[in-house]
Amino acid sequence: MSFLSLMLQILGLIITFVLTFMCSRKKGAIAIGPGLMFVVNFVAQSLIAGEGPGAFVGAFVLPLYGLLVSGIALAIARLLKRDHEG
Repeated sequence: MSFLSLMLQILGLIITFVLTFMCSRKKGAIAIGPGLMFVVNFVAQSLIAGEGPGAFVGAFVLPLYGLLVSGIALAIARLLKRDHEG
């Protein structure tokens, strides 16, 4: 079950990147990552893997990873926009 949990977390990071990249013009785009990864952590760690301590730590760490992925996606989107305009 932990493999399925890991795959769901990786899929969540990929979806975070794509959604943030697509919504890069909106002001709240950076919040997509932490919000989505918090939900992914709950589903992956609490419901699928059934782990207590792992879910607790993941509730803080995975949203930070989501914030990092959202920041990278926004930076790439802004670079592409700037290159396209200039």
